[in-house]
Amino acid sequence: MKVVFCTLYLGDKPTEPFIRSLTNCLPAIEALGWEHEVAIEKDCPYISAARLEVLKKALAAKADVIVFLDYDVSWTPEAMVKLLETEGDVVAGVYRVKRNDEKYMGVLETDTNGLITREDGCIKASKVPAGFLKVTALAVERFARAYPHLLIGSVLVPALDMFNHGAIDGTWYGEDYAFSKRWVDCGGDIWVVPDLDVDHNRNGVCYKGNLYNYLLNYNKPVPITTKPKVSIIIANYNYGQYIDDAIQSALDQTYPYIEVIVVDDGSTDNSLERITKYPVTCITQRNRGVAHARNVGVENSVGEWLLFLDSDDMILPTFVEECLKQPDADVVATYQRTFGDENEVHKFKDNPTYFDFTCDNQVSITSLCRRTAFEAVDGFDPKLNGMYDDWDLWIMLSKAGYEFRTIPKALFLYRKHGESLVSKAVADNERLRRILEEKHGYKRGK
Repeated sequence: MKVVFCTLYLGDKPTEPFIRSLTNCLPAIEALGWEHEVAIEKDCPYISAARLEVLKKALAAKADVIVFLDYDVSWTPEAMVKLLETEGDVVAGVYRVKRNDEKYMGVLETDTNGLITREDGCIKASKVPAGFLKVTALAVERFARAYPHLLIGSVLVPALDMFNHGAIDGTWYGEDYAFSKRWVDCGGDIWVVPDLDVDHNRNGVCYKGNLYNYLLNYNKPVPITTKPKVSIIIANYNYGQYIDDAIQSALDQTYPYIEVIVVDDGSTDNSLERITKYPVTCITQRNRGVAHARNVGVENSVGEWLLFLDSDDMILPTFVEECLKQPDADVVATYQRTFGDENEVHKFKDNPTYFDFTCDNQVSITSLCRRTAFEAVDGFDPKLNGMYDDWDLWIMLSKAGYEFRTIPKALFLYRKHGESLVSKAVADNERLRRILEEKHGYKRGK
């Protein structure tokens, strides 16, 4: 079986989350025996015409299945596998509109018993968005027979304007819903796979969505706020003896709009028993290193700001609130107080620049970072695996021109105890410094 992914966009390239999602899902579908190609139409502002062109390319490539993808959606590999493997000629994943309150695009079908569903859990729909949409080649043939006036081009190079928008039966339809309307009118079914992690992205903000989870909770009021949400991400490996302090300090923040995500990196102690006591999102994975765990935390978060907290450290209750008072900064740090084996305050430079970071690390890992900045440099480098991976991130951000600010208050509490990743990195300081210098192409500042 062959799938052709069809997308259209304006500008230099699709969004980074889109590119990352497409790249990440290919190994999963290849493992199932799917061949794949990508058809792109660039800088055509007329959406139905652009989709006509990518459909023509997909048919010329002899696709069995065509998947239409909007450039501003992102998804998990599992979501793409479910879309492809779900039975049906027209199958969709629906996603949120791009706003703070959670509302999903599309119209689901109901009867006296509620939503109309199949045995596999799919929900029947009358209208769906085309941003995460599977259409089989057989469906295209059926559509063409039903609407021959939408066939365009020559006999040798036919094209089908499936997304032709306009008035139908006295009602105006946009491109996506016009396709849905015509498909249903010619006797076709549309099925929605509800349990898909498909996100909608705009200007660096990720509107994470899963229709199944939403439907389970649709009677619960959804808080609406214009204030930014902060994702506190705690990576943990065998720190069950300290994790309670870290989680509680995150939950105790005076700023109310936070989520706490704990990524357990294959712990073998009692960490999971401790973590699951708290109202946090817990993600488990095999041991892959702290940098990878932090990146996974980001991928599963929704906040406009990110805060990384090691599982043996703590933050004071006003940390987030104080940092958000620096609206023009992209990274906001505070002074650091050590506790445990020593007790002293470490100060950092007020507004460190790229040159400062070529001399030394200027802020701690526990600094508030704007999501758009983090994603612009692709996050932490897993190859460094906790060995100056935070310093590496700050170098990339400062080099790219992002602004740093430091609050002259010790709001971050760093636990000193025995041998940690930080102490190992310090012991190997010269070698690791050389790695950073070679990676970023600078000579050490003085």
